[in-house]
Amino acid sequence: MRVIVGNKQREAWVIYAINRYTKRIINFAVGRRTKRNISKVTKSVLQLNPKKVFTDGLMIYKSLIPKNKHNTRKKNTTIIERNNLTLRTDLKRLSRKTICYSKNFEMLESVVKLYFWGDQFNYKI
Repeated sequence: MRVIVGNKQREAWVIYAINRYTKRIINFAVGRRTKRNISKVTKSVLQLNPKKVFTDGLMIYKSLIPKNKHNTRKKNTTIIERNNLTLRTDLKRLSRKTICYSKNFEMLESVVKLYFWGDQFNYKI
């Protein structure tokens, strides 16, 4: 999910993986959409030994996920797209056109971490 940080020239991506059945977040990264950031998330997914991994059509995934487990069909990404909509609704700093925004990457990462895993620490947002 693409997010603006500070001004429109600085963009960040919230990259995360979600379990299709439990709807729980497996892992996430905030930053540029680079191979290093995406590999953090894909490695944690592959450690769970899934049958299939569904992604968008970004070319970086081909080098990170084995071909027999990788699937890029659009209908299989509806769960994460719905979760993106919920994130943008709940966290106004992720909305596309708003006066709320994050001024730096660290604050954005902290807010997303609290949103994803705050219930494990009994935080209420």
